[in-house]
Amino acid sequence: MNPATLTNSSFTLTGPNGAPVAGTVTTFGRSAVFDPATNLVPGDTYVAEITTGAQGNTNNALAAPFVWTFTVEPLDNTAPTVTLTDPTPGEDGVA
Repeated sequence: MNPATLTNSSFTLTGPNGAPVAGTVTTFGRSAVFDPATNLVPGDTYVAEITTGAQGNTNNALAAPFVWTFTVEPLDNTAPTVTLTDPTPGEDGVA
């Protein structure tokens, strides 16, 4: 992909009932990141689309939009616990 063509107009994200999700597309080398303006809602399904406004490295537009869906997993609020340490607490002479 030509990173210059991955923009807010060539990448869209919609939430439940087709509601658009505001955010910003940023490219870093050969990667693109979409940063939503607000947190996505756990349990909701979203539809992401790269439109034909995006182009390959030779400036050829995508033949068709690329669309995928994903569901945001619920947050895990379980407090972490320590189950093992190495060296063990109080151990002396550890290299």
